[in-house]
Amino acid sequence: MTQNQSLSSGSHWRRWDPHLHAPGTLLNDQFGADWEGYVKAIANATPAVEVLGITDYFSIGTYRAVRKLHREGELPGVSLLFPNVEMRLEIATNNDRGINIHLLFSPDEPGHEVQIERVLSKLTFEFKGTQYSCDRSGLLTLGRAFKPLQTNDIAAIREGANQFKITLDKLRGLFKADVWLRRHCIVGVSGGSNDGTSGIKTKESESFAIVRREIEAFSQIIFTPNKQDREFWLGMNLTCNLEALERGYNGRKPCLHGSDAHDTSKVLNPDLQRYCWIKGDPTFDSLRQALLEPGDRVWIGQEAPARHDSSSCVARTNISNAPWLKNTELKWNPGLVAIIGSRGSGKTALADIVALGANVQSSHYLHSSFLHRASNPVNYLLNATVELEWGDKNISTASLVCNDSSVGVTAFPASGFWRFDLLFRSPACHDLPDWGG
Repeated sequence: MTQNQSLSSGSHWRRWDPHLHAPGTLLNDQFGADWEGYVKAIANATPAVEVLGITDYFSIGTYRAVRKLHREGELPGVSLLFPNVEMRLEIATNNDRGINIHLLFSPDEPGHEVQIERVLSKLTFEFKGTQYSCDRSGLLTLGRAFKPLQTNDIAAIREGANQFKITLDKLRGLFKADVWLRRHCIVGVSGGSNDGTSGIKTKESESFAIVRREIEAFSQIIFTPNKQDREFWLGMNLTCNLEALERGYNGRKPCLHGSDAHDTSKVLNPDLQRYCWIKGDPTFDSLRQALLEPGDRVWIGQEAPARHDSSSCVARTNISNAPWLKNTELKWNPGLVAIIGSRGSGKTALADIVALGANVQSSHYLHSSFLHRASNPVNYLLNATVELEWGDKNISTASLVCNDSSVGVTAFPASGFWRFDLLFRSPACHDLPDWGG
């Protein structure tokens, strides 16, 4: 799918996996360097995945490797890769696991890899009075300092990543001090009980409840597949409404989920088929939009949500015999609510044409309508016709031309009004192409 094709019909539900490790991941690498199996698992995933968040610990090493494969055409079905840097906070869970926090970076800037490594190097961890930076050199020397007999560089780096922890205060301070980081990074945190905020030791001391709230308030995304968590973070829980979320947690938050694969068999294969769907184009901006509309833009489930009857949603409009029209075919998404364009670009004309194709004939019978004015008293529409393809593949057609003798002859079918209304019902928008004539 090319970028232009993906944008041609507006917002659609697309499957994402925002938390996917790869061969060479610094911790718990069970892939066995099976790159062939890794690529094959992505290519054969059902449903297909269009966006991948390539994850590594305190590093973008695996992101670099997967990005190279993507540039070489090894992942043809994937439209977007972005780096997901997984870190551990010093705060522990009931299982003595560090809280996993994720930094999701936009890949849109050509120099983003250099910038990511620059900001990561500003994070430090102290061991025996020495500060170690969060980069390859720092992780290597930390690993050897912790295990002096370690002679293998890769093993030392892995040990350094295993020991490296960050504090919430240092992370917040880095965001406050670095403009690039604020503009290009989204923070997520695990919401689970094993290595997430649900596992923080709140039973022993209420003081940890404050720590948990601070972490969750700082985070913009919660990694959890649980329905109850999603209801909580959307303000649908009776114990925490929208006002309480705004007051205590900086507002609603989208809940994302990934396969968190550490071996080939788990690649894009989360437990219980709890796939992550995001409504929008396969771009990092769609993730940013999900922060603003977490209830409408994110879904966890085996299939994308079907919120409309496909037989009542327009999928495509094709206008024939219209040399006065520059773009004769448009594709529509099932959640369209607005036609956007500059003044005089043809918004009203398009609405009239779609309504007519849906058998809502008011466009012919209102003297002020585009279609009536364009065909009376002089027929500028020639022999133009419109064809609508519905979501269930059924086709309806109509002639755009009308004359005054036909005014008032045909009643308006109720079903036509309903269809046209449904076309513009859900939250999304579609940019109108440049109409000529």
